[in-house]
Amino acid sequence: AVERLQIDAAERTALTAEILERALSAMNAGQLASAEHITLFDRPLNERQLRLALEETYRLQARLADSSANRVALVDKANSIRPRSFV
Repeated sequence: AVERLQIDAAERTALTAEILERALSAMNAGQLASAEHITLFDRPLNERQLRLALEETYRLQARLADSSANRVALVDKANSIRPRSFV
């Protein structure tokens, strides 16, 4: 598991984001099907949960960012990936 790797928090969150991005991309391309019984980072494998996990990961990366420009870019990324909610 990524959580067990002997790497710092910034590297861990970057690796987590890359895995989640690839999974979401594969799902959107029809190469990966939703599967509620399969989990990725303790979340069911579906588009909504992948987006929520990515949003959370981008926000964590923003907290760890080394500059305000990177922080803002990551918060923007988090906002753009967040699943749409309907009121």
